[in-house]
Amino acid sequence: MKRLTILFLVLTLISPLVSVSSHAQSRDQEIQELKRMIEQNRQQNEALMNKIEQMESEKTVNQLKVEEFMTK
Repeated sequence: MKRLTILFLVLTLISPLVSVSSHAQSRDQEIQELKRMIEQNRQQNEALMNKIEQMESEKTVNQLKVEEFMTK
């Protein structure tokens, strides 16, 4: 009976440690997923900024063509 009580006590003390370890692993996975999402957003933002710059350049060229046409 004494051994059973000691075993129960040990298992009770170890249980939160296993839970904490599992929670830490889960949190690490969540952090990695968030980092991946942030990197994807950064890449998307960079691509969008490049597209905006390209469109602004095209707009400027087209405005110059229109102005040139109007003066002729």
